Parts: sequence; C-alpha cells; structure tokens
Amino acid sequence: MLPVLTGKRILIVGDQPECRDLLYETVVLWGGECHESETVAEAQERVRELAAQQGGLDLVLIDLNACGAQGLAAARKLAAEGGLADAHILFLNGEPCPSAEAGRQPRAFCVEKPLKVVDLQEAIAQALCGGDVRFPRRARQHPPTGLAHRPRRILLVEDNPVNARATRTVLEKRGHRVATAENGRQALRILADQRFDLILMDIVMPEMDGTTATRMIRAGACPACDPAVPIVALTAHVDPQDRHGFMEAGVDDYLAKPFQVPDLLAIVENIGPEED
Repeated sequence: MLPVLTGKRILIVGDQPECRDLLYETVVLWGGECHESETVAEAQERVRELAAQQGGLDLVLIDLNACGAQGLAAARKLAAEGGLADAHILFLNGEPCPSAEAGRQPRAFCVEKPLKVVDLQEAIAQALCGGDVRFPRRARQHPPTGLAHRPRRILLVEDNPVNARATRTVLEKRGHRVATAENGRQALRILADQRFDLILMDIVMPEMDGTTATRMIRAGACPACDPAVPIVALTAHVDPQDRHGFMEAGVDDYLAKPFQVPDLLAIVENIGPEED
C-alpha cells in the first residue's frame, strides 16, 4: 500500500496527452484520486468544481513545458483559487527547475524532466509529507516497453471508472485487447457472447461481487462461459481470511491494490493460453 496517495486528490495540468496519461496512470496506480486538465482555464474551472465538493485538492502537477511560459503564471492563478488554499504545487520542467521563481509559491516543488519515477515519488512525498514518508521501492523493476509478445484478450471487471481507465490504458499500450464490465453480473453477460484469454476481476462491486461471479463461472452457471478461463482477482483485501475466500472461489492469482504496472503486466503476460 502507498499511504502517501491514499485518499489524496491530485490535479494534472498539461496539454500533452501522452504525458498526462502517464501521470494519470501513475497517480491512480499509487492509490490517488486523479483529475486532469488540458489548459489553465480548464484547470481553474476544475478547481472550482472540486472546491464545491468535500476535501478540495491536495496536489497540482503542472507540466511547465506543456504550459510554456505560462506555467508559473498558471501556478499563481491556481493558487489564488479557494480550493487550493492547502494544496501543494509540483512543477515538471525539461530545463533546470526555476527554484527561485518557484520558491515564490509557498507550497511549490519541482522535478526535472525526463521524469524518473523515483524522483516523482520523492517529490510527492516531500510535498505532501515533508519527506517523512517514503514510497516502497522495488529494485530494478521496470515496466516492459513496446508491444507484448503474445497480446491477450482481456475482460476487465472493475466498478471504479478511474481505476478501470488507468488499467485499460496500461494494457492497451502493450497491445492487449480489453473489454470492460462494471460488476459481476455485467461480466457474465459479456462472457456469454465473447471469449477471453483472461479475466481481471475486482472483488468488491455492486450488484454482483467478484467472488460470486467467479464461483458461477467455475460452476458452469454461465452456460456459454469457459469455466477454465484464468481469473485474477484485483483487491485491496489481502488479509489471510479474505484471500482464502476468493482463492477458494476459484481465482488463479491476485493483485493487491494499488498495484504496480510491472506486477500487472507480469501476471497478464504469463498466465493463460500459450497459443491462440
């Protein structure tokens, strides 16, 4: 678990979709609630919307290169918004960071690009926790790049649209084909019409949870479903009793949320049929 981002609201500001997507995926997979804006004006509107809700924002990530010379001005504009009274600002910059200028922002930090995950982790920890909380690190663990050797047909069953989007984006960038369902009941309907190499099954969902859906698949209660399809549980419940419950239902493996991208890809690309 990554307590630094659990329960934290983070806004990404930048006009480069690839950079925004990478940051979005990273923040969500670290357990944070992520929002994004393409322009400063859009970001201001988003801040006002979030300010009307409970909690406001905890951190704003501003890509100075994407925002150009307006980056620091954008920070000042955003800082003036009521919803950012207690928020920190983290600049991402391809040039040496403008520490003196950024220092005029009372809660500003800076990370130089090209962005390294470790640097981003440490900057977020410094911004939100004064550096006292560090992210767990896994030595020499890097996500694979390019397309997967054997793309999979995957059914992702996840009721949280933010998590579903982040996970789907990661998988599709590797060439996997992904269909989504919001709960176990919807998953069974999809499985009645389509065949998949793998199911990524959230456990806690409305209407029908993942454990129940897995039992039905394994028992043949879904007539057109393949009862032997590999199923990987996605869950924040990893204590022994919970783990025993969904493993007993018939899942092949599980990933604890929030999970790391290399862990997700390792399971997806090393489970299921060897040949189509």
